[in-house]
Amino acid sequence: MTKQCQRLVGFIATLVLASYSYAQSEADSVLRTTWYGKGSILQDLAIYFGDNGILHYETISGIHTKGKWTQTGNQIYFEVNNKYVEHQGLIRGNDMGGEDWNVKGKRGTWTAIRQKSNRAVLVAGNLPVGEPLLFVPWVGVEAFDGSFETKIRETLDGKTSFKKIQVRCKASSGCTLNIDGFPTEIFDKVIPLRGQEFAQARFALLYAKDHANAAVPLNPSLSPLLSSNADIQYCQDLAHTARSVPGATIPGYQIVCKVSPNPWNKPAVIFMGTDLANCGTAFCRYGLIPLFEASSDK
Repeated sequence: MTKQCQRLVGFIATLVLASYSYAQSEADSVLRTTWYGKGSILQDLAIYFGDNGILHYETISGIHTKGKWTQTGNQIYFEVNNKYVEHQGLIRGNDMGGEDWNVKGKRGTWTAIRQKSNRAVLVAGNLPVGEPLLFVPWVGVEAFDGSFETKIRETLDGKTSFKKIQVRCKASSGCTLNIDGFPTEIFDKVIPLRGQEFAQARFALLYAKDHANAAVPLNPSLSPLLSSNADIQYCQDLAHTARSVPGATIPGYQIVCKVSPNPWNKPAVIFMGTDLANCGTAFCRYGLIPLFEASSDK
């Protein structure tokens, strides 16, 4: 990493820390709590602050306890895999965030959101045989068979119009995306979303719930979801075999997910497109658009 990049990352980390600066000097203890988040090195964070300063964390390979944590007031520090990656930051209520770095000198920022309940296997610090990993669901495209659509309000130059968005999936041929005014996008490589991308989809929903006051005015159909206890159940990665298509080489660039329990009481999916900007006032990593089963498919 160049010195210029290092200075830039340090500046970004300073801004992240500054956004937490108004947190009280004393914060509730994080002992025996679970947090999900996103980092620049460990892109997915699923951590439990265990007794005696032991950090429990989950990766693709399983659940581990090779980590330590300490808290002083609203200041938090934790490391994973015997300090291969370290994190420090500040706690602000149900949010925390700050700077992360690894032994190779890479540096960046991280954020996490406190969960309302703990996951038993994460607390135990081991994964019993047959217990699925948080990051490894496996459901085929047949679970999304059918057409799902909605209309999104768009205001341009003072004029309001509505654009129809439709996702149609068939187990035999994949999925298509239709948006009024744009060519049909064909996804011929639809596969279950797994690993860190699945964790990011869950984080995106948690972020939107935490910022519901900003998200719901943008799309009122999100209100039942963001005020519920629903979580991402499984997703499909809407991908292309042709690598020349924009986003084709980026796992999880566009995805479609189902949540459980369903807060709308009618068949629905959530279309989630990558948000290339930094985390905003409503969304982070993905924008969320609920789509509902088309009447012709009932």
